[in-house]
Amino acid sequence: MITRNPHDYVRLQRTVARALAKQPIPRLQRPGTTDSRAGYEPWLFDDSGFIAEQGALPGIDFIELNRGVAHALAINAQILRPALESVWSAEVARYNNVNSEAQQLRDFLFGTQRTSLDPVREALLDVEGARCFYCDGILNRATTHVDHVIPWSHLPLNDLANLVLSDDRCNGDKSARLISSERLAKWCSRDQATLAPVAATIDWAHDPARTFRVADSAYRWHPHGIPVWRGPRDLVTYDAREQERALALLGR
Repeated sequence: MITRNPHDYVRLQRTVARALAKQPIPRLQRPGTTDSRAGYEPWLFDDSGFIAEQGALPGIDFIELNRGVAHALAINAQILRPALESVWSAEVARYNNVNSEAQQLRDFLFGTQRTSLDPVREALLDVEGARCFYCDGILNRATTHVDHVIPWSHLPLNDLANLVLSDDRCNGDKSARLISSERLAKWCSRDQATLAPVAATIDWAHDPARTFRVADSAYRWHPHGIPVWRGPRDLVTYDAREQERALALLGR
C-alpha cells in the first residue's frame, strides 16, 4: 500500500493516530471504566495531554516512554506478547459478543502466522539460486524453507529483507535463535537493491531500513549469556563482544 497509494497510506496513518489518541492511550494506565486519574501514576508514559474519547490536546502529537520502559518491554516481549494478545482478544470478543476462542478473531486482530510464503520461496529461488543462505548447501526445491532471520517469536516480520532460503537441517537447528555476528555479516551485505524489484513483482513488503532497525533492537536487548546460532550444532555465547560486533554490522 505504501508504494501503490502513498497519499492514502499517510491519511490512514493519521486516522489511526487520532483513533489511538482517543482510545486506548488516555485509559491504558487507568483501570476501570472512568477516566479518573486519581490514584494512578503514569508508569508507562505521561498521558496528561490526552483525554478519553476526545483525543490529544493541541500541540501533542507523540508519546514518550518513561525511562526503562522500552528496555523492559523489549526483553520481556516473548512473554508479554501472547499474554496481551489473549487478554485483548477476550475483551474484544466480550464487547462484541463473539466466540473468544475463535482463531479467526485473533488472526484478525493481530495478523495470522499462516501467511503463505510460497511466492517468496519461488522468487528467491529464481533470484538468489537454490542455495541455503546459511550453509550454502544445494537446496532440494521440494523441501526448501523460507526462514525469518529475525525470528517470528521476536517480532512477526514477514518483510522480504528478513526472509532467506534454508535447508531442513539449518532451519530446524536454528529454530527461534538469533544468528551469530558471523552469520549476520552475510545477511547485512545482502543486495537489497536486487530484492526491491522482486518485492514489487510479487507485491510483498520490502523495507530494509525498518527491518534493520528491528534487528538492531533484537541484538541490543538480547540477554548476555543466551546463545546465538552460528551453524548446525554450533552455538556462540552472546556476550558484550558478540553484541558489539552485531551492532556494528547493523549500524553500517
